Amino acid sequence: MVAQTGDFLGTEINSDRMLWSMAGNLAMVYRVLMGISFETDGLHINPVIPKAYSGTRTLSNLKYRGATLDITIRGYGNTFRKVQMDGEPLPGGIVPTDLTGIHHIEIEMAGMPFKDMGMNKVENHICLSTPLVNRDGQTLRWNAIENVKAYHIYKNGKFQEHTTATSLDVPLENYAEYKISAVDDQDYESFTSEPVTFTQSERIIEFEDIASASRLPYTNFSGKGFIDVSLDVNRTLEFTIPVDAAGEYLLDVRYSNGNGPLNTDNKCAVRSLTVNAVYAGVLVFPQRGQDEWSDWGYSNSRKVKLNAGDNVIRITFEEWNHNMNGEVNTAMLDYLRLVRMD
Repeated sequence: MVAQTGDFLGTEINSDRMLWSMAGNLAMVYRVLMGISFETDGLHINPVIPKAYSGTRTLSNLKYRGATLDITIRGYGNTFRKVQMDGEPLPGGIVPTDLTGIHHIEIEMAGMPFKDMGMNKVENHICLSTPLVNRDGQTLRWNAIENVKAYHIYKNGKFQEHTTATSLDVPLENYAEYKISAVDDQDYESFTSEPVTFTQSERIIEFEDIASASRLPYTNFSGKGFIDVSLDVNRTLEFTIPVDAAGEYLLDVRYSNGNGPLNTDNKCAVRSLTVNAVYAGVLVFPQRGQDEWSDWGYSNSRKVKLNAGDNVIRITFEEWNHNMNGEVNTAMLDYLRLVRMD
């Protein structure tokens, strides 16, 4: 329970056995000491056990595809002396993908200490600042970074070219996303900039034309207003979008969420997206700063297939959309953005 309230609510992030700490501990057991990894050709078992952790370990009732495994490992080291399944050799410690039924795996480690790999010490290095990029018509512009050797240009996630200029003329095309990074004279690269999108077919659907506009006193929205979504308000939004041509489109939402800081807390808003009665995934609206309800940004994008003519869009709160907070799942929605990709 939570010490301050005596309530179980909030224990996911406040208890002395936090879920991510438990996950980290379990990962050490499963992935390191038991050495389990899921690969395309089977379940690989490659234990790594320091001498100080020598002994016998058993993992029982492990479900793998159609099989149930009981795994016992004895000794220490990172190489096998013997590995058997049901009394027969198990080559490479690899459990095949088509295995079914209940099986017992026995592993005896070679008892060899790890090789001393030493330490690879390197001098501390500070990367250059991330370029601040903006769009000026069909031109991409960014600020000059001190001590830069070159800028790397990425298009749709792939490296395109490097330049010493601070602008780039972008050709006309249906859709492209650009990012810029700065590289110093030792070839260390900065973080890439926030993506900038170029498109010839961007379409905006204002949410205040779909549901009643909010009366909350926030600013910097587009159109005539915005709407709020919460566990009590606008749990279901359903509307029709007509398009001229069938094809793939990117769909995202301009939103604000002032329920907490950028780097912590648990009040990210989540909603489910359905397009023409087909589930298309979730829309995620992370916090953008404590009480920063007039600071607008974009949700994640979902790639959807639309038909020529009318398309029915649903944005709903479903049971699987609960966040870790459990009580606050709120955002302001300004507009939906639709971009044709093909």
